[in-house]
Amino acid sequence: MNPPPWAAGLIDDIKSIKQQVSKIDKIEESVNKITLKLEQLEIQVRTMETSFNFTNEQFEET
Repeated sequence: MNPPPWAAGLIDDIKSIKQQVSKIDKIEESVNKITLKLEQLEIQVRTMETSFNFTNEQFEET
């Protein structure tokens, strides 16, 4: 059974919206993964800076 002509356009619009939402969800998931990796990288850089500063201070004391 075919939907009435006025409903066919709405159905197509809803299908299109569903596809776009799916793409947005994938983009959001990717951005969240990138954010997590950046946070981990920031922690590593801060750790390296702390280590460098400690080593530098120890060197300057001698």
